Amino acid sequence: MNIRQSTIKILIYFTLAGVVFFGVFDLLGKIKPQTQIVTQQEKHQKSRLKMFESLIKQDWNKVLIGDSHFEFYKSSKEYINLGIAGDTTSGVLHRLKPLSIKEVDKLYILIGINDLLAGLKVSDIKSNYLYIVEELSKWDIKNIYFVSLISVANDLPSSDLINSQVEELNQYLQKLAKDRGVNYIDINTDLKDKDYLNTLFTTDGLHLNQKGYEILEKKIVK
Repeated sequence: MNIRQSTIKILIYFTLAGVVFFGVFDLLGKIKPQTQIVTQQEKHQKSRLKMFESLIKQDWNKVLIGDSHFEFYKSSKEYINLGIAGDTTSGVLHRLKPLSIKEVDKLYILIGINDLLAGLKVSDIKSNYLYIVEELSKWDIKNIYFVSLISVANDLPSSDLINSQVEELNQYLQKLAKDRGVNYIDINTDLKDKDYLNTLFTTDGLHLNQKGYEILEKKIVK
């Protein structure tokens, strides 16, 4: 190999190295906003969990555990609201374990839609539901209520797939509740228009508006 060929080869190496370096640099720049979103979600969860610690000393007569459907729920009744926007079945399971709660009269669980939006397998979500029931069996709870998942509106991406999975999971929850001696509350039927979340009851195709929460409250407040 002569000097000219060696020089050309070196230049090619530096060129490729530059392409890789700046390509990675550009990619890091593009994912920065997503990293910030994740950080904000983590901060929000930590803030909610810290608030929960102060609630442990209160009367845990009626408890709500779940995601944004419960966190954004402003009930006319007194509940200990442990809802966290963006939470998942595994998130609920992990934060149940450190809690030492006794003498709960009614505990409501509404969780799972974020698992589906994140692409988690339905079989894995079912397993998490089972683990949640097993964890709750360690508590002194008179009445456990699994609240059905809520469908999404038809203008959301992959709404048909998500809603078919919602239906499958709701059927599983109903059977699990029966097998384990807990309760199941179907709110999805009253919120749907055919196979989709009725736009009269949602702010964005996913979250409930005031009218939607009025239906939820009629179902769980007894």
